Amino acid sequence: KATALRAAETAPSQRRAEPEEEAGELEPPGKRHRGGKGRPSLSPWIMAATMLSVMCGPAEAFTAYDCTNVTNTVVAYSLLDPAPCDSGSKNADFERTVHGELVQQRKDRVTDVFRCQVVESIMSQYCGMWSAAGVVRYLKFREPKNVDPEACRRARDTGRLAVDGRIFNVTLGAWTSSSYFRTGDLDSGSTCHESNLHVDGVRYEHQTAQSVLEMRVWEESARVNDMAGTITLVSGLQARLTDLSFMDSMEGTGVWSHETHTCPEGIVQLYLGPVKIFSNSSDTLEGGTAVIEDLVKEQVAGLQLDTMMVLCGNAALQTHLRGIVLFVHPATGIEVAKGKFDSLVADADIRRIESELSFVQVKASMSTRARMQQVKNEICANRRQIAYSRLEAVAGAENPYSLIQIFGRGHLIVKAGAAMYVTHCSPVDVLPRTGTNCTEEIPVRWNNTDLYVDPISFVIQSAGTISRCNDIAPS
Repeated sequence: KATALRAAETAPSQRRAEPEEEAGELEPPGKRHRGGKGRPSLSPWIMAATMLSVMCGPAEAFTAYDCTNVTNTVVAYSLLDPAPCDSGSKNADFERTVHGELVQQRKDRVTDVFRCQVVESIMSQYCGMWSAAGVVRYLKFREPKNVDPEACRRARDTGRLAVDGRIFNVTLGAWTSSSYFRTGDLDSGSTCHESNLHVDGVRYEHQTAQSVLEMRVWEESARVNDMAGTITLVSGLQARLTDLSFMDSMEGTGVWSHETHTCPEGIVQLYLGPVKIFSNSSDTLEGGTAVIEDLVKEQVAGLQLDTMMVLCGNAALQTHLRGIVLFVHPATGIEVAKGKFDSLVADADIRRIESELSFVQVKASMSTRARMQQVKNEICANRRQIAYSRLEAVAGAENPYSLIQIFGRGHLIVKAGAAMYVTHCSPVDVLPRTGTNCTEEIPVRWNNTDLYVDPISFVIQSAGTISRCNDIAPS
């Protein structure tokens, strides 16, 4: 190394040594050079090489889930039969007839989300008269950097992204890199100017620091569930629709538009007309039972009313059936849903609601109490059937992904006796690595330990399942 440095310093391309300098002399290790101007150093070339290596695209970290953390939340679910329906001996205290509109979300709608992602590397080096200790230090290496949602929204319109008070030109759908000196400088004459800086609470003296930013902006489609008030990205990340933005350490920042007072075409009307509501309180309809009657066919259908929500700019009541809500309008002639089912028959409303809900055949001579009890029994039977379906998914094959649609990624499900324990695992950042064998899992490194990540649930495992290597999955 000393010979290489002597050769570099005595090369013809270097400037002549000043009278007070001894050309070709190498200072003893640890000794700082003292004199007038700074000694010629290789720092510009080292820094350029370092930047090149950074931009070559090393493996990026991604989010996996640690299920061994003692702070993880564990929820127990009983695997016994669902609780029996109550006898219904208690009558509802209040009965009222309202003008109701029953609507359903036919399918999730799609909206555009504008995404911004920035990763930063910070390198420092002793400079000028301190350059004898000029080893490049990585203070940060490709660490995700938060982007303000408003800055991301402006970048969508202007093509310029603001990061740490600086403006950078970005290209839609591509990575853009830029660098600047945080402290110190390197002029065109290769003269280095040192300064002091603080990074994460640590003070660095007599150094120059350079920040390399890698920025990416792009658009992608996301699914919107207006009933649940959620927006789901391609990666599975979910956010509240009314937030209009999200910030995630690994996913970056995303922004979208949403008009709360407009009703999308995907919200369709199932029924519009009189609805009887039976409840135990005059102050709220929550917890009550809504009954829709077809007097001609002597049929009734019931819905258990849950919590209030705002949909299409109007108050609505969620029901026990997913994707179906009830609007209670103050007067007739008011309706919210824009989308409608095509039908030419006069009793289209009743036929449509009959196809969506379980109607109960009743006799005209039945009392109101008897009708209500029959409707409640039907609602209870419907809920028990849903519970049985979930239990079958758990109690069936030993499939760790049987309930991934319900609980999502990052969950560990363990059965023990008559209970099922669901662990909500903690998200952590892991780095992909190269494994010595081909495995069904993803080899990663986390906390200086070689581990594996399940490619479906993204749960961290201590060992992988070895598989045969081939041209598609080389070792």
